[in-house]
Amino acid sequence: MRSFAKCHFLIQLPLLSIVLCGVLLQCAPKQSGIICPQDEEHPYADCFPDQERIDNWLRTEAEKQGIDWIIAKAVLIKESHYGPANVSSTGAVGLMQLMPRRGSHTTPAYEAFMKARRQPRAADGLRYHAGKSAPDWGRIYQRELIDLHEKHRHSSQLMEELFSIDTRFDPQWNIQSGVRQLAGDYKYFYNRHKSEYVSVAYAACAYNAGRSAVAVDKNQPRHDRIPVNRETEHYVSAVLRIYLALKEGNGRIPRGRAGVLFL
Repeated sequence: MRSFAKCHFLIQLPLLSIVLCGVLLQCAPKQSGIICPQDEEHPYADCFPDQERIDNWLRTEAEKQGIDWIIAKAVLIKESHYGPANVSSTGAVGLMQLMPRRGSHTTPAYEAFMKARRQPRAADGLRYHAGKSAPDWGRIYQRELIDLHEKHRHSSQLMEELFSIDTRFDPQWNIQSGVRQLAGDYKYFYNRHKSEYVSVAYAACAYNAGRSAVAVDKNQPRHDRIPVNRETEHYVSAVLRIYLALKEGNGRIPRGRAGVLFL
């Protein structure tokens, strides 16, 4: 594996990465009884609600897909911080923050959101459809998903019904689908670069921005890149930092010059 500093320079990632928890809304009830030892030097422990069960699902699916489960864990921490009912303002749901796919609940607001994203930018830099910007439509769809979860979260029977409406709310299914997608990207880039570290970086980038944003020329691996996009750069940098903290450290994510800030 390449050293962090060497690869950090190689792919020109920013020194500071930020996990923007503010873009997610946690619609699950708060969980108590979590024992997370803290100290001033390493304030952010590898300790999350329902972690043991979720980690077992991660290990099982990662082993099935043939990748190191720590890669999947790093992406999951960055995506949701182990929040199975998190919903983003773009309509991504669950532990691995899956966008709509077969078995997902979509509404006219989501269709309008996707149509808006395909429009040219207006003078204010936003894309519009039917009088609303893409972020506006995204927040409407986000609220619809949160309301859907709120309606069903009060009993296990209702939650089973919710899983049949939108499978992304099923935490185990969410992990299986997300890890399968991540593993496909990791193997694709490992075959192109034969480097675990670079493949983690490119797989994380593809998970966030799409494989075509990284592999701009399928026949020329040397042209693979992290797109010039602040959100994606921060995302990849955060995943790499978490990955190295889990892989080489003591399970704690350090805070420092190149640290991950949980806001």
